[in-house]
Amino acid sequence: MDQKTTASPRLTRLLDTLLPNHCYLCDHPSSLPLCKDCSEELPTIGIACKVCALPMVASSEYLCGECLKKNPTFDRVYSPLNYSGQVPTLINRFKHRGHIQTGKQLSEYLLQTCIHAADRPDALVAVPLHWRHQLMRGFNQAEVIAKYLAKRLDIPLIHPLRKVAATRHQQQLNRRQRMVNNQHAFNLRHTVDYSHLAIVDDVMTTGATAETLSAIFKRNGVQKVSVYALARTPKP
Repeated sequence: MDQKTTASPRLTRLLDTLLPNHCYLCDHPSSLPLCKDCSEELPTIGIACKVCALPMVASSEYLCGECLKKNPTFDRVYSPLNYSGQVPTLINRFKHRGHIQTGKQLSEYLLQTCIHAADRPDALVAVPLHWRHQLMRGFNQAEVIAKYLAKRLDIPLIHPLRKVAATRHQQQLNRRQRMVNNQHAFNLRHTVDYSHLAIVDDVMTTGATAETLSAIFKRNGVQKVSVYALARTPKP
C-alpha cells in the first residue's frame, strides 16, 4: 500500500521531505512534485470572462451571463488553472493531505498570471479558516499561497479578517446556499488603510466567498478588490 495515501498531512509532509522526489502524477523522478511534462499538461484558462475569469468559449471581450446580470462586488479575478483534469487531484493533495510543495508549485502558475496584471494591489489577504478547521488541517492553504505571492511580488500580506463561524464545507452547495453559509461568518478585526486589496484563495467556484469578503472591505473604505485563485471552476 502506498504509505503517502494513508498518512496524515503532517506525516505526508515529513515523508515527502525525507524520501526521494518523484512526480506525483507519472511517478517519474522529479525534483518538483510535478515533472515538466505533467506540469505543461495541466488545463490552463484561455478565453474567460474578463471580470470573474469563468472559462468561456466566446471572446474574452465579453462578460459571462452572471456578470452581465449583476456586477460582482469584487472588481476582477485572476486565475491561471481550469479546475478540471488533474487540477482537483493536485489541489486536494495540497489542501487535504498537507503537501505544501505541491501548493507552492501550483502557486507559481498564479504568480505568472498576477505578474502581468495591469493594476497590482497594495496588499494581499488570505481567506481565513476558522480556528477549529485550521487546527485540524494544520495550516491554511490560502495563506500558503498568499505568502508565496507576497514574497515573490514584494507585496505585504495582511490579516484583517477573522472567520468567527465554523461553517460547513461548501463543495456540494450552490451559490445561494454558499452565500447563506457565509453570512456573519467573517469579521473585520481592524481598519484597512489600503485602497486596493487582493483576496487569495485556492479555488473559486461560485464566487460566494469572494463576494462576501469584498462587500466587507468595500463597506469599510477599500475602493478596489481583486481575487487571486489557483483555479477557477468551469460552469457545469
